[in-house]
Amino acid sequence: MSYNSLTGTLPREFGRLKNLNVLALNDNKLEGTVPREWSNLTSLSSLKMSLNSLSGTLPPELKYATKLQYLELSANNFSGTLPGEYDTLTQLLQLYVNKNRFEG
Repeated sequence: MSYNSLTGTLPREFGRLKNLNVLALNDNKLEGTVPREWSNLTSLSSLKMSLNSLSGTLPPELKYATKLQYLELSANNFSGTLPGEYDTLTQLLQLYVNKNRFEG
């Protein structure tokens, strides 16, 4: 679903897609925060959400996506710190968080 000029917020209902492996939403016009319901996406290996207008802090519940290898969050408006709980993401190979408002 990348590069489609999608607008609105991230759907909470995606949290029901427990067998989803790849979710690519980069380069759209999405706003808002990452829903806590996404903690159910335990099969995700790739989550790409760069180049949107997403904001807020990252939910610590993403720690349950232990198969995650690629996490791209660049060029949004995320703030706060990367949750310490993400130390469970031991399969993570690439992490892109530049061009946000992270601290620490």
